[in-house]
Order: sequence, then structure tokens, then C-alpha cells
Amino acid sequence: MPSTFIIGEGEVPVYAHSGVIAALSPPLERLINGPMAEGTTGKVIFQALEVEDFDRICEFAYRGDYTVPKPATFDKEDVNPRIASLKYEDPVGSVYHDSEADDYEVPGGGDSEPNDAAIGHLPGYFRTKKYPLVGWTRKQFARIAAIESNSHWTQDFAPVFLGHARLYTFAHMYMIAELRNLALHKLHRTLMWFTLYGSGCSAIVELARYAYYPDFLPGRQEGQIDQLRQLVVEFVLLNVEHFIQEDLHRDLLGQGGEYAADLLDMMAKWRSG
Repeated sequence: MPSTFIIGEGEVPVYAHSGVIAALSPPLERLINGPMAEGTTGKVIFQALEVEDFDRICEFAYRGDYTVPKPATFDKEDVNPRIASLKYEDPVGSVYHDSEADDYEVPGGGDSEPNDAAIGHLPGYFRTKKYPLVGWTRKQFARIAAIESNSHWTQDFAPVFLGHARLYTFAHMYMIAELRNLALHKLHRTLMWFTLYGSGCSAIVELARYAYYPDFLPGRQEGQIDQLRQLVVEFVLLNVEHFIQEDLHRDLLGQGGEYAADLLDMMAKWRSG
């Protein structure tokens, strides 16, 4: 039966088959079909999503995958071309050969385990991170391997990073393990091949702000950092000499909180590794 889904702060109504969305997880099934107002009225509110995010969730519900968000273009009047076009770092993935699909597959369920052989060498550890995608075909893995990152400083990748991150937090909230891991996989792949220009730092800071917004993800539990937060902090550490000088990043650090603590803790871990 079709339901009305109210999406985002603009409260845009979107119509979708409730059974397909409810089948994604027990929490969504209870939300959509249970005795609460959402189940009785047929109107479900997902305020933290964009309409494009919900389209991707529906796409995932039908085919187990979703289309990667597209980057925007910087307005050249809003940036200093001399600084924005500076190429800070090549992608961490360029240090290694591009992997075959087998390198991405992690059999079994649950969260990925650290690669002990890479501990103490952050680029290698970051490069070999894996998130389980159970039951995927080689064709599906090949699509992840084909994900492209930026090729020019004028590309604004904030919509790409945040699109993956919003799907991750939605999947985390409603316990959709397959979507959570897929979003991490795609975000990791994009970061791994992301060329850091002067203009790109702002997109990473936006991603960090989102990941550490307290309403979206839980804080540390028993010393364990959330996987999205860990991915972001590791990328910042890989390029820390550039982020230290970035005003937006310094503002984020100045707010304190868990981001600053996680950055310092992880820096200490890798320096001693």
C-alpha cells in the first residue's frame, strides 16, 4: 500500500510503497505498520533526509544498491582561485594498485576487523579498510571499484560525501546493516581517490561537522568510535598538515567536543603504532 513520506525540513511529500520500505528492517516495519501515528495515518516523517536521499533508499530497497550522488560546482566568485586550485595531496589510493573486486569483498556479517598488518602505517590501513557486503556479485563489486572521485578543483564534493553520510546515519538509526556498510564502502572508496585541492578542504570539514552532529550518531561507547566518524578522522589525519591551516577546520576544533578528542586520540595511536 502506498504511504506518504514527509522528507526534510521543507516537509516535501513523497509517495512510495510502504511494504518495500518496511521490509528493510524490523524498526522500519514497526514504524510504518505499527500502532503509532505513522502506522495509523500512513504518513511517515524523515526530517533528516533530503528527497534525493529517500530516492536512493527506495532504489536500494528494490535492487540492493543506490546511485552515487553527483558533485556540485564551486561558484568562482565565492572562492579564491589561487588558493582553491592548489593541489595539496594526491589520493591515498594512488599509492597502491587499483584493486580487483575480490579486494573489496568481506565474507560473513558484522563489522570489519582492523588489518593488523597495517597498524602503525595509516595510509596502508586506510587503503585496506573493508566493510562487509554479503552476497554481492562480482558485477556489483565492479560498480564500487568504478566509483570516480574529483578531477578538478572546481568540483564541490560536499553533496557526494554528505549523501553517503546521510544514508549511513539513516541505516544506523533503523538498523539496516546492508545499507550502512554499502554507504561506508562508497564513501571510503570516494575518499580514497579524492585529490585534495585547496577547495576540497571545506567539503571534508562539512562531512566532519555532519558526522559529529550529536543528534545523528551516538558518542563513544566502551571506547569504540563510530565507523563513519573514524573514517573521517583518519582521512583528516592523512592530510593533517593541510587541515591544521584551514580556518573552517580550526573553527571546528575550537568547538571542542568529541571530534577534537577523537582526532587527538587517533593521532596518538598512529604516532605510537
